[in-house]
Amino acid sequence: MQKRVLADLVEVRAGGIPGTNGTWCNDRRIALRFAQWLSPEFAVAVDDVLLRLMFGDAVFAEPINGVEPMISGGKAWYNYRDALESFGCRRGNSASRRKLAMPHCFRVFYGCNFITKEYFLALKSYYDWRNQYRQLVLPFSTDIEDVPWEA
Repeated sequence: MQKRVLADLVEVRAGGIPGTNGTWCNDRRIALRFAQWLSPEFAVAVDDVLLRLMFGDAVFAEPINGVEPMISGGKAWYNYRDALESFGCRRGNSASRRKLAMPHCFRVFYGCNFITKEYFLALKSYYDWRNQYRQLVLPFSTDIEDVPWEA
């Protein structure tokens, strides 16, 4: 629960330029409640969407790393090649080895490999770690010729 001052949520403009005066809502949640109060039909439609989301009959999917999902069978699927490109991988990476290890995470749509959201996030975690590891600078020299020898 978020605590906010009413003045942060609603703005009242009296007078001024026509079209800019009135009561304005700065929070979408309040706008939704007001719209539901105005229209019982809209309120029922919102309730239907919420119930479908709660019981798994609908899916709310957001892009990850800029890759838009495709919805199929009530599940979000992400294009595998687009996912790899979003991590900075070259285009030639094959999915065959990964598909053998995790077949339930892959599906083919329109001749392209797609992966589940969970697998996408696991790959993202791996590539984030790998990219961070590559940028690691060692505090000592790894070249034997750089070691100062005492005579």
